[in-house]
Amino acid sequence: MTTNHKNIENMRTKFYFLLTAVLLSASAQAQGYADLMVNGDCEGGDVSCFHTVEWVGGEVRNGPARIVADPTNAENKCVVVSSRNQPEEEELAEYDTQFFLTVAEKLEPGDDYSISFKVRADKPAVCHTQAFSKPFDYNHWDMLGEIPFTEEWVKIERTGTITQEQACKEMHTIAFNLAVLKEANNYYFDDIKFMVKKANAVPGLSSCTLTAKALMLTPGGSSNLVFSLDNGDEKVSAFQFDLTLPNAEDGEGIAFTLANRCNGMLTQIAENQGHYTLVAFFMDNNKFIDGSSGPVVTLTMKAEDGLSVGELQGAVDNIILSNLDYEVLKVAPATFPITISGNPLGDVDHNGDVNVVDVMMTVGKILGDMVSGFHVENADVNGDGSLNVIDVMGIVNIVLRHIPNNAPVLATPDCISTVSVPGGMDMCLDNASRYTALQMTVALPQGASLTRASLCRPGSHRVETFDLGGGLHRVVAYSLSGESFSEGDALLHFDINGGGEVKVCDVLLANASYEGLAPQEATGVASVKVEEGDSPAYSINGIRTTGDPRGIVIRNGKKQVRQ
Repeated sequence: MTTNHKNIENMRTKFYFLLTAVLLSASAQAQGYADLMVNGDCEGGDVSCFHTVEWVGGEVRNGPARIVADPTNAENKCVVVSSRNQPEEEELAEYDTQFFLTVAEKLEPGDDYSISFKVRADKPAVCHTQAFSKPFDYNHWDMLGEIPFTEEWVKIERTGTITQEQACKEMHTIAFNLAVLKEANNYYFDDIKFMVKKANAVPGLSSCTLTAKALMLTPGGSSNLVFSLDNGDEKVSAFQFDLTLPNAEDGEGIAFTLANRCNGMLTQIAENQGHYTLVAFFMDNNKFIDGSSGPVVTLTMKAEDGLSVGELQGAVDNIILSNLDYEVLKVAPATFPITISGNPLGDVDHNGDVNVVDVMMTVGKILGDMVSGFHVENADVNGDGSLNVIDVMGIVNIVLRHIPNNAPVLATPDCISTVSVPGGMDMCLDNASRYTALQMTVALPQGASLTRASLCRPGSHRVETFDLGGGLHRVVAYSLSGESFSEGDALLHFDINGGGEVKVCDVLLANASYEGLAPQEATGVASVKVEEGDSPAYSINGIRTTGDPRGIVIRNGKKQVRQ
């Protein structure tokens, strides 16, 4: 390292420690609002702030609220509350079905609040809101006024000050009376923020929030933990927070590495007795994070192999921001759920295995199909909070690298027929049923190698291969548009260097209904013998040629010019 580079590195190190010292020593700051909701976006499993009285299966249900997939967007989660039809023999009161928002902090007269949430319902309706001490303990007849529900999501916003009447007893709860419409209905709530500025609060918390998405891990697996910053109008030039992970104090459980440096900031992580402090800052004083920044830093989390399946909780606290005026803003702490699942990433149907059926279910979900039994948390293999073709490719890679538990089966399944051709093998698929995708293992003789796998007919399908070692090659063929394979002649061609017996085993097919079909193995056909010879030629568009082609062709993965 040159002297100049050493000086720059020393300056950065000094600046890092100076910034940390400044942030840690900050004390006074402007009074602000704090969000009292836990899991307000409903993406995690914590329902401590949500309670309901509702009707499910014709019976009353009294307890923690149900968080379900949003019927209008399966990638989103929300609270659902179900009401019933009015019985002929009685007049339902509007509080026959109720939703309660309950916060841990006591609300007192003079507290200012700003509450926002999104609502929708299967049928248009209204509800009335009241102030309660706790669920079923009434305080006052009015809180937020009347709330309208339509069949589309609508954002509701209310501001005000807690009155003496609303807080006549110890107040923690807002009640939504949902049985104004005397008909069975489903009411949905999402993205709930309940910001409160305490009348007698010590100046401290700002209105900025730092949140972490719910995290799902499998023992021995990894996923991304994404932190998002809502800094409103503040221009943030630096921030820090402390991260606490389950079992971190004994060095077991969950570990992590920094996966993404947020917005071009320099980022440092330090460990202190099982807790971790993250500091991020810009070296350039003219740079800053502006507005509602969304994701600002990503950590790659990994669960130890022996970690037990269940629900855990992580926490972020001592959150401090610095704006361009060198003012220090303190942010309320937050928690986030961590689910340790027995189902591996990519296992979207929760059958305990990752295979080509999971690939096609994910493709169907992205294309807008109603895929039953689909678990989006297992499909988001890169942990970015969205479902897209990157996750499809991630699941394909998992399938390709899965080593079969059993030794290769010698018999070729009876829906598969193979034909030896010069330099390789053609494989045919009996399309008695139409298949959208397949996976298989090809076992080559000693000394032979698979140089290429391709479609014999052009189409929308992709073919991927992976060398498992020991002469085994995993092959996956699938369509990003969900199309079926063409009927008829040869389906796949394998370019093979060397000769001998080639075996096909571990075959699994996926049909358009997302069913996995494992064909029964034939007892009469054991293998196909491949003779050494010239591999087939392909056009530059990847279409297999016939006869004696002229011009530019591709053979054995290399371009040739035939005159």
